[in-house]
Amino acid sequence: MTITLTGHEQRKRRSNGSSSDEGNLTSDGYVSEDLRVGDMDICALPVQSIRIPRVNHPHSRLSTPGNPVQRAIQGILASHNIAYRSIEFVGRRSKWDPHSQPKTTALVFARRNNIDNTWLQACRQIRTYLIQQGLPEVSIEIADPRAFTPANMSPILNTDAIHGKWPSVREAIMKNINLRDVLVVGCYRQLEDDTSTPTVVILVKNTSTRIWKHTREVVIGILTDFNLPGVAVDISKDVIRRAGHWEGDFDERSIQEPVRPGESLGMNSDHRLAGTFGGYVEVKSPTSGKWRTFGLTCFHCVIPTRDKTPQEIKTVCEYWRQNGIPVFDKQAEKELRLHSPSLTDLDAKVRRLEKNIGELLDCNAYMSGTEMEAGGLLEMPRSQRHAFLATKKQISDASDLYRKIGEFRDKAQYQFGFVAAGSGLREKRVKSIPNNNLLTNADWALIEVPQHRLGSNKVSNLPSTIDHQCALWSSTIHRPVTEQTTLHIHGSSGHSTGRYNDLAPAFVTEKVVNGEIVTVETVEHSALGVGDQRFSREGDSGALVHLVGGLVIGMVFAGSDTRNLIFFTDIRDVFDDIKARVGATDIRLS
Repeated sequence: MTITLTGHEQRKRRSNGSSSDEGNLTSDGYVSEDLRVGDMDICALPVQSIRIPRVNHPHSRLSTPGNPVQRAIQGILASHNIAYRSIEFVGRRSKWDPHSQPKTTALVFARRNNIDNTWLQACRQIRTYLIQQGLPEVSIEIADPRAFTPANMSPILNTDAIHGKWPSVREAIMKNINLRDVLVVGCYRQLEDDTSTPTVVILVKNTSTRIWKHTREVVIGILTDFNLPGVAVDISKDVIRRAGHWEGDFDERSIQEPVRPGESLGMNSDHRLAGTFGGYVEVKSPTSGKWRTFGLTCFHCVIPTRDKTPQEIKTVCEYWRQNGIPVFDKQAEKELRLHSPSLTDLDAKVRRLEKNIGELLDCNAYMSGTEMEAGGLLEMPRSQRHAFLATKKQISDASDLYRKIGEFRDKAQYQFGFVAAGSGLREKRVKSIPNNNLLTNADWALIEVPQHRLGSNKVSNLPSTIDHQCALWSSTIHRPVTEQTTLHIHGSSGHSTGRYNDLAPAFVTEKVVNGEIVTVETVEHSALGVGDQRFSREGDSGALVHLVGGLVIGMVFAGSDTRNLIFFTDIRDVFDDIKARVGATDIRLS
């Protein structure tokens, strides 16, 4: 959360993961954040609490409410005038490290209104007490509940003072801060306590051990130089995901009908990952003048990650990543085979159906109804007969879908063609970014789709307030998009809506070039979910971003793990790059 104050206190702008403004408070190994303090074992956000197992050594001393350890901690907190809300002993584990051993922690919740040394001093004293009591394995964490609430962001307004200054502010920040571990430098409105504040948001690697106080002060100095005293600064740990998988759901149409935009997309060489099938495009040949239909998605959705690349194609995959995939490359046709729905989604659906059928077979309505069925349904009370027949139909429907998915998988009907061309993981100058000296990501792939799986660009899972079906389409005429424009995506995680943020963020990517890791700076388009709703999830890369009538404006290529934030490439830039790479004279959504 961003603490926005006035006057002298306004200098205390949040830097989640660094020390506060009161000097270097972490020199003795303690973590001091604006809304959370703890010893060196405090878990990185986002964090989860787990009940301490009874076999845990200190369990017996800590499990009883009002135990001596808890009372002693209460006394220390009172001596520092900390009005705590609760004290509990739990196992703590970062959600980014789900397989790690939970750390037994004395977790104190309190409201923090002033950023000073009080919490840190109490933390040190409690830690000393725990060690003296023979409990060195118990960590201490004092936190404001707001520390665990994902920052709720919305687009900058065109009336905000930073709106017209952002390109210059962004350039100054990128030139004057150390970019090590930085992922994104953007500007958004952040909501806290019903107050929405323009904020420079710097997202950094979740594994970073840097102290970010100096970075924050540099950014505050830049904002001061640009006469922007009302803009806050938030430096937070995050993960920007391009590859991944969200366990989405699908209905029977996904295994019976041609593939639709928004279906999950997997690859034969790496079943862990899944992307989204964006839709169908038509590419015009420069020689024959004929249009040819391809599928469209992101490049990183069709090539395995380095750690999962089969040894025999490591060299060619690295070449493709750096240089792109030529049109109808024979090795790509052989090695980069795709499927839809993804095998991960198919297998997950089978597991859910098995669980659902088992629960229905064991429920009272079905078991008692089965026993009475031999005597005739007319002997059952009406309400019981209705419940039994409804459950029986549910079992029948689920079993039927289970059988159909099995046949679909056994006959390999999920096969969805091969990669016909791809951008590689490149950067280039584009028309949609005003300054021609700035680069943006090129991340697209064309799919040669089997004839029997070709479909249309109609999407049908829009909310009821909109026409039931909507055809995605493209236009060469640019339509301005503002922070008030509702955007839609249909990803493998489902349909969602968002808002465009007019201030383009800087994007920092590490990539391997000729065997060496290099840092690349680009400027991208971004959009935000409405309120606390996410605009996309893992596995939505490749989804097309469109307006209410179906006009496509971009394609998703990445998203934040902790924020309601996505990054996308302008569809005009995608199409321009496709035309240049494959030698086409024109391209359009079919």
